[in-house]
Amino acid sequence: LGDLHHNAADGVHVASAGGVWTALVAGFGGMRDHCGELSFDPRLPADWPSLSFPLHWHGTPLQVTITRSELTVVAGEGEPVLFSVRGRDYEVAGGETVTVALAGQGPVIAGRPTLEDIVELLREHGILLSASVPSVTVTTTIPVITD
Repeated sequence: LGDLHHNAADGVHVASAGGVWTALVAGFGGMRDHCGELSFDPRLPADWPSLSFPLHWHGTPLQVTITRSELTVVAGEGEPVLFSVRGRDYEVAGGETVTVALAGQGPVIAGRPTLEDIVELLREHGILLSASVPSVTVTTTIPVITD
């Protein structure tokens, strides 16, 4: 997050912060917006006691808190908000709280993955799973725009 390109005001790179927020909320929080429908399918790491984040959904402020056993949505003043948790529908009205019990977090995989764990894995379409940049040249020239 160094200010290498002089675009991180006061030491904060806003795009990186937004990416981290999105990874936490959409990743571990399992939040999705499918065609205007709000849904959650959270999966917290084993060592995390909770994850909490604010949202504004169509003008209604929400505070979402997830623990290993429940998801709680607190709505501020505004229109009622419809949402689903793991396929079940809920509604929270302004000034109300809805708590949804979570039946588990999915399988817990012990330890950390190593390169040996994925070295021979293939993607669904048959291409080798890799974290490297392909060596195939996509373009032969890079266009230069001049005034």
